[in-house]
Amino acid sequence: LLSVRLCGCGDSKMPPKTGPTIGAPNQVVMGRSSAGSGQGQGQALGHRASDFQGCWKCCGGTAMGYFLPVNDTCFCAFLCACGFPVCQCYYQKTDNPTEWKEPCGADGNSSVLWMADETTVKSKNEGMCGTCEAGQWKKLG
Repeated sequence: LLSVRLCGCGDSKMPPKTGPTIGAPNQVVMGRSSAGSGQGQGQALGHRASDFQGCWKCCGGTAMGYFLPVNDTCFCAFLCACGFPVCQCYYQKTDNPTEWKEPCGADGNSSVLWMADETTVKSKNEGMCGTCEAGQWKKLG
């Protein structure tokens, strides 16, 4: 939870604390009503942060990650690339809700992810120097 707070992901949807409350957690629905079609509950594949949830690999397994939704418009990717841990948060783009962008790095560039299908997440780099295709993530399991 500390890494989620540090990257600022999820703060905008948090209700203000007004005192101690007890309640049941939100219901989580797994899977899709029309598997394989890219449609589920009225939205295309990749419109929800929960679409990305799970374990993924990239570059033949040299990079592994677990993508965890924080809220409807943000997810964090907890990665291990060649043995080094990394946490990246992605926000849903307002101009294209199927694309998810990380905040700009110090160099003005950022990574953008989108779902090509239920088992493939593609990526590209966007920034000051233009846009170029990057790798792709494959779902494990």
